[in-house]
Amino acid sequence: LQNSIMRITLLISLLYVIAIGHIRAQQDSTKTEEAWDPNMPVERMPTFPGGLEEMYKFVYTELWYPADAKRFGISGSVITQFIVAADGEMEDIKVIKGLGYGCDEEALRVVTVMQEKYAWNSGLHNGKPVPVKFTLPIKFVRQ
Repeated sequence: LQNSIMRITLLISLLYVIAIGHIRAQQDSTKTEEAWDPNMPVERMPTFPGGLEEMYKFVYTELWYPADAKRFGISGSVITQFIVAADGEMEDIKVIKGLGYGCDEEALRVVTVMQEKYAWNSGLHNGKPVPVKFTLPIKFVRQ
């Protein structure tokens, strides 16, 4: 009787180990790829529809020189940054170096309008679209 109980216990333990291994194997096969870090280098950077020339054409057509910046003779660059997601949408728009006097707000407004009107061609790595951090300087020059 004791031998039978030991055999049954051993059999149940063996079945339990096999079942747990099978469940873990299924979980591993359903895992998605790890999240891509937008700061990583990529094979192809994201591009604005029509290229850089069209992007800057849009920016400087949309851009207004703030009254305070004009009044105080402010000129220079506002450095904006955003992420071009794998689907080409712009996310996490921010100013990383500003000028003040309304220039930072104007640069953010222009990039936000760009976000609403355009989807970018996404960056690629190993042939797959990935999110990429993009830095866009916007110059404010007194005329």
